[in-house]
Amino acid sequence: NLLVHLKKPKVNYVITPFPFRKNLQENKSDVKLEKIQGEDYLSENFGKFQLKFGPFADLPIFPEAYNKMFKIVFEFNQQPLREKNCVIDFDCNSGIYGVKLGHKSNRIIGLDSASVHLENAKINADMQNIANDYCLGADVENLNRIFEDLHYENRNATVLLHPKPGAALPDGIIKSIIDCAQVKNVILFASYPEIEAFQALSLFLKPSGSKQDQKRRFRLNKQLIFEMFPHKMSRLQYVYCLYSK
Repeated sequence: NLLVHLKKPKVNYVITPFPFRKNLQENKSDVKLEKIQGEDYLSENFGKFQLKFGPFADLPIFPEAYNKMFKIVFEFNQQPLREKNCVIDFDCNSGIYGVKLGHKSNRIIGLDSASVHLENAKINADMQNIANDYCLGADVENLNRIFEDLHYENRNATVLLHPKPGAALPDGIIKSIIDCAQVKNVILFASYPEIEAFQALSLFLKPSGSKQDQKRRFRLNKQLIFEMFPHKMSRLQYVYCLYSK
């Protein structure tokens, strides 16, 4: 058994059986937890928000740095986040990105491949009284279904992308976003040196295909760099703010 301490002594969990780290990251829904004492979630303050993080969440290390980053990103995205707009948080994890940017819109739609992440993200959105829908399956089929609903409702959207380390975005995701006229903004988060995010950026700026695709290409409004993770080799957080007319 592996005893995991999260912010001792508030939360202690036993993970049974012991998984390799790779399997733990890929199959979080299959790992059984037995709570032996304390609370179910860690609580952390991010500006005026108090958010909760479960045992599988990617817990932000420095809330102050995250607050500064989101403040600047929100200034870029302030105009689109009005009534009849929503935030689509792709691979949402604990939902911090969606909540921080979605509190000025009237809806968050989150996608993730792990049900434990969706449960955590919904808790955080509900705590802020933000209307939300969280769907299992971070894939192009679910995304296209969401885009169809946006078109039917005449609702615009901002899409948040934060590719996992070592994993490219699923096939067709970028093309689907480019093809959807309701997507007015894309915010791409990347930790250097994760090359997958930089490859995604080039596809948004220069999409391949027909002349119609070329007209829908996104433009880079802001490129931000923050020192977020001084304890890691990938200490820099890159943020790309893209928009499309």
